[in-house]
Amino acid sequence: MSRAASLLAVLVLCAANVSCGSGASGEEISAGSAPALVTDRSRRSDPSSGLALINDFDRIIFIKPGITISTIGKNNGVQLRAFVSATAFYQPPLTVEQVVAYAGGVDRADLNLAVMRCRPPDRAKVEPTLATWPNVFKALTADLGKKFTPADCPADLTDLPPDNQVYCLARSFADNSNSIAVFSLAPALGTGAAIFSVNNPPPKGQESGGDVLFDLYGIGSEFSGLGFTVRDSANVSLNSAQVLQQSVVPEYLLNNVTLRAGGCNCIEVPPYDGRDQTPLNLDFVSAAGKLGECTPVNALPG
Repeated sequence: MSRAASLLAVLVLCAANVSCGSGASGEEISAGSAPALVTDRSRRSDPSSGLALINDFDRIIFIKPGITISTIGKNNGVQLRAFVSATAFYQPPLTVEQVVAYAGGVDRADLNLAVMRCRPPDRAKVEPTLATWPNVFKALTADLGKKFTPADCPADLTDLPPDNQVYCLARSFADNSNSIAVFSLAPALGTGAAIFSVNNPPPKGQESGGDVLFDLYGIGSEFSGLGFTVRDSANVSLNSAQVLQQSVVPEYLLNNVTLRAGGCNCIEVPPYDGRDQTPLNLDFVSAAGKLGECTPVNALPG
């Protein structure tokens, strides 16, 4: 698509009441923006609410045939928030394999491919937040605060259930300013490491801090808390230099609402030879996928 055509598409979206500024519906990243501006705008948050300002997200997952997708994350009554990426970082289209790698996942050629593009009509329902440790701590304090109170946090946490420990650790985090950047980061990374250290490795039949993070938000061992997915991080060990170098695409947490509430169009594509090398055009997802449900398509356009 030419730049002129891309700009025309943006104008059409504006006419359809999709916000093209920093209004209530979020900030759009215009076609042809300089990479520095794209990254800057993708990571901006509203100073009063802390919510991310962009409003165009994508999520790619692999599922077994016959599974109905009705929510952004798992529809299991447990997962409260789910990961998404910024659509602007995959335009012009990359291949399926590249998108999966940048998202820190693994391509599954044997499973159906489901792709969502979400532009929430009511941001208050999805509460988009950049996936950083400080934002995760706020979420944990709010979500687990429905089960625990500050009185459930004694000085010694070791004998408490893992979810109680996770709540107390998250609640104890203090985000203080410092002119030395690593001094500011150290408490956040340290608290994140402390949460992962709860019952790690988990005793047989018992839950760990990592399990709590995964069950509630889908946070896995590859999560850095820097607000970026770590490219090619699935099922591998990385050193600090690799984690920092491979942190490329911003990631966010959205409330695990229905696809319709999240403004999500979705498609589901069965396995076929060469699917992983086919460009994943997110405009096609918007056009071919129904709002609020996953539309089966035979193949991605080449």
